[in-house]
Amino acid sequence: MQTCNRCSVAQPFSAYRASSRHLHGRLLVCKKCLAEQSRHYYKENHARLRSQAAERYAKRSPEKIKVTREWRTANRMKRHGLTVGEYNETLTSQGNCCAICKRDEPGGKGGWHLDHDHKCCPGRWGCGKCFRGLLCHKCNIGLGYFNDDVSVMTKASDYLRKVGVAE
Repeated sequence: MQTCNRCSVAQPFSAYRASSRHLHGRLLVCKKCLAEQSRHYYKENHARLRSQAAERYAKRSPEKIKVTREWRTANRMKRHGLTVGEYNETLTSQGNCCAICKRDEPGGKGGWHLDHDHKCCPGRWGCGKCFRGLLCHKCNIGLGYFNDDVSVMTKASDYLRKVGVAE
């Protein structure tokens, strides 16, 4: 048993993080207090920490950034069972825009979302045979919330027409 220096509660050693600097091989503050301290520090210093991260990212060479983006794209294609050529061909055939809303920017944090049939491959990754197209962030989220159920999407469309939103 060890008493936390912050909350003064006696707890078993498993409630403390390992540390080779301390006598018992554990920190003097319990994991719960440490997490609370980290949350508070991040909340108080959020803007500074974000700007420091942006500065570190900006210092990276443009070549390294390009290689990293290409690697991420190739890795995503591999997980979905596609080649980069098939991806580029699909994007070109869609007019370099979303297959549903025709928006020319993918939105969100990353690039275009690879839509696949979840009946064939449940989960995040498709096999390549069930690939349906490239979607923007919003359309991909929308299909996900509607669980690819056409009847529910039709009801949503009918509802929008009823309330005068859709034409």
